[in-house]
Amino acid sequence: MSTLGIENIEHINGTNAMTVNTSGEVDMVRNNIGLFQVKSNATQSFTSNAYTIVGLNTKIFDVDDYFNTSNYRYTPQVAGFYMLHGQISFDPRNADDNIYLSTGIWKNGIENHSTGQAPYLGASGDVKPRSIMSLKIGAAQEMSVTINLLVHFNGSTDYVDMRGYIYNYNDASSSSNSILGHSTLLTTYMYGYRVG
Repeated sequence: MSTLGIENIEHINGTNAMTVNTSGEVDMVRNNIGLFQVKSNATQSFTSNAYTIVGLNTKIFDVDDYFNTSNYRYTPQVAGFYMLHGQISFDPRNADDNIYLSTGIWKNGIENHSTGQAPYLGASGDVKPRSIMSLKIGAAQEMSVTINLLVHFNGSTDYVDMRGYIYNYNDASSSSNSILGHSTLLTTYMYGYRVG
């Protein structure tokens, strides 16, 4: 019986296409999918009537180390389309307040994303992905608003962060509204991965 030893398989242009690691697993570029999940581990106060970056400061996992817990940005280093999901748990100032809530994922520091039309790789367009809920909050006060979307990243500088917005009709000037975080519960979080 013969043994064939392979470490690298090259593309005809000379670049490494596949590598067999010491465990016998094949590593390919497509394996680098940027899988991550992060959360907020503490409650964050924020002012009514202003979009606020959510302090996603704790990694559950971040396989390729693309999420920065200092500036709360996800900056994948492989170009492509990524599926993102986020949830913000809001806690308005008082029970029975009338409130408007929004969870948004901003790309490159702006609310607008590419329209998907040529050139769809552009950093901005006229699409503003957000999830919205308006309600009169109950006695328990807490309410979660989620968002799901596909985002194209250029694989070098494009980034996203998650932002929350509350308008409290009963107390529009309040800075006592909160985004709920927790040391062990996933109340406010974001996750994602590359799909194409």
